[in-house]
Amino acid sequence: MRNKILIVDDEKDIALVLKEFFVSKGYEVLAAFNGHEAMGFLSQPGISLILLDMQMPDMSGIEILKEAKGAYKDAKVVVLTGFSEGYKEEAEKIGCDAFLTKPFSVKTLITVIESVLAGKEDGRKNTATLVDNDMLARAKLLFIEPNEITYSPKLAYFRDLKRSKGRYQMAAAFTESETLEKLEEFKPDIVLSDISVFRLYKLSDKILNMQDPAKDIILYGFSQDGKGLDEKGYTSFVGGLFDPVAAIVSSEEMDRLGRIVRQTAMEHGLCKSAETVSEQFYSYHKTLLEASKGMVLITDTSKLLYLIVYIVKKYMKLKSACVFYYDENEKGFILRSKRGECGVAQKGYRIGEDHSFIAWLKNMRAGFLYNKNDFANLPDLRCELEKLGCAACVPSFNKEKLIGFLILGDKTSGDPYTSEELELLLTISDEAAIVIENAKNLLELQRLREKEKESYFQTILALAKTVDEKDAYTRGHLEEVTKYGMLVAEELMDSVKTKIDMEELRIALLLHDIGKIGVPDALLHKPSGLTPEEFEIMKQHTEIGARILEPIEKLRKVGKIIRHHQEKCDGTGYPDGLKGKDIPIEARIISVVDAYHAMTSDRPYRKALPEEIALNELNSKSGTQFDADIVDAFMKAYKKGKIVKHKI
Repeated sequence: MRNKILIVDDEKDIALVLKEFFVSKGYEVLAAFNGHEAMGFLSQPGISLILLDMQMPDMSGIEILKEAKGAYKDAKVVVLTGFSEGYKEEAEKIGCDAFLTKPFSVKTLITVIESVLAGKEDGRKNTATLVDNDMLARAKLLFIEPNEITYSPKLAYFRDLKRSKGRYQMAAAFTESETLEKLEEFKPDIVLSDISVFRLYKLSDKILNMQDPAKDIILYGFSQDGKGLDEKGYTSFVGGLFDPVAAIVSSEEMDRLGRIVRQTAMEHGLCKSAETVSEQFYSYHKTLLEASKGMVLITDTSKLLYLIVYIVKKYMKLKSACVFYYDENEKGFILRSKRGECGVAQKGYRIGEDHSFIAWLKNMRAGFLYNKNDFANLPDLRCELEKLGCAACVPSFNKEKLIGFLILGDKTSGDPYTSEELELLLTISDEAAIVIENAKNLLELQRLREKEKESYFQTILALAKTVDEKDAYTRGHLEEVTKYGMLVAEELMDSVKTKIDMEELRIALLLHDIGKIGVPDALLHKPSGLTPEEFEIMKQHTEIGARILEPIEKLRKVGKIIRHHQEKCDGTGYPDGLKGKDIPIEARIISVVDAYHAMTSDRPYRKALPEEIALNELNSKSGTQFDADIVDAFMKAYKKGKIVKHKI
């Protein structure tokens, strides 16, 4: 007979992911999302294990625990909570068999469950593994992210040996097809994923059924329920509380994730004594990565390529170094910067995109040390590499695309390259690729931590524009909607003498879609309508937007406006179902002008509607979806010729 597990957690995403995981392990699983649902399940026979969250909306975890032990004296109970020891003593008195305070990993959870089901006494212990500070984690990490914006801070963090206390190989996927491909080809040790993306792609079974599955999975992100364990709307499964949007601006959030990843790696034996890492390599790593941080401050490609060559040659003490960068017009890779004598090649030297060396690099997808014996059967490649004076080659990929490569000469010392040095060079090369392709965005992200509040606002605005600009269908949306909103507000104040803070409205109009940073690009650009599950993910953008503005005291009201700009006057909107005047007036203005601009703009799944149809739609939903006074003000502005749609 299979063990029956009851999962009680008001975070639906967490409960459902746990359910999928344990079903795949052969358990029969029930999931309750509040205390009353849990009470209903407790009347069913045969429950042998209860996984219980202590923070529920309608009943306390302690109350549920008492009822559970009353109904099933022999059932085992494992308490999972993001809070500290406050509940532990009382829970153990009632009969809790194990008490796990997050962060913990899947392996830890499975170990505890197997232990308590087997009746072992050590199940009562909080089994979160202590991390040995003298050990370096070594693991292959695959990040499954909504987009590059949420991935960038993680890439920077886990490339930093000192902060992450680990040497990680990393890959990222931003679509379902990329994810499946990377799982097969990269073969990660640990998968880290946004929880909404993980469920959207239905990855639980896909990962567990692989021939060589990842050793562990860490999920984080914004709960679809909007009720986080930290009471701010953010939560995670295995790994404690981690806010991936806040991580864009918060070093503390990244440190939290870093501890989780390192602990998980240690539990799987993916580690190496720090003493075995050579002092020379650590010096290289520290110096090169510190020097390479300057790359993000340069947006001129020529200067950036020069800096890469300069850093690598100087700090690795090489006789020569040069960099080739892809030129679309030349249909090939051009030698853009060199230091020292790079064989016979001079600046401007071209290697065509159809050259066998380029095809070979794309297929290898890795750096290599040149040995002529390895290329005995590849005369064209050997000839090209010797012509360039190549001792080592490091390619640079971005989104599966080869954008350039480094050709390195011999060391001045005559010593051979080590595999660790090659790995380090690949790290810098990958970072350079992202900087080159997304220099402006990464510049804003790198500076963010050092900026004052006003500068922080400018960065948020830049990020909002990044979201706006990266989709051809919505490009220019922010400026147009802002213009419409300000004009409608002016009409409204003239006609009904309503008081509106025009500066707060302007900022809210500019930032109303900032939360889409946390929505997968695959949904933003989907060429057809969204499924109900996908729409639930899309709806999160209002709450994410408000969360991003939370650190700025002066913008808290703006955050509230953004949170409610998808509410409807009849109470059928989201996220809170507010009605009528309970919705901030600025949010009601955004709702009208945003809807009009969306209707009269092309979308991936339809062409723009004629203005007459869009106006009729506003009028038909005046008083239900839209505020009637604001629709009237919009119509007045339109009839006066103020609302004019510009072609982008």
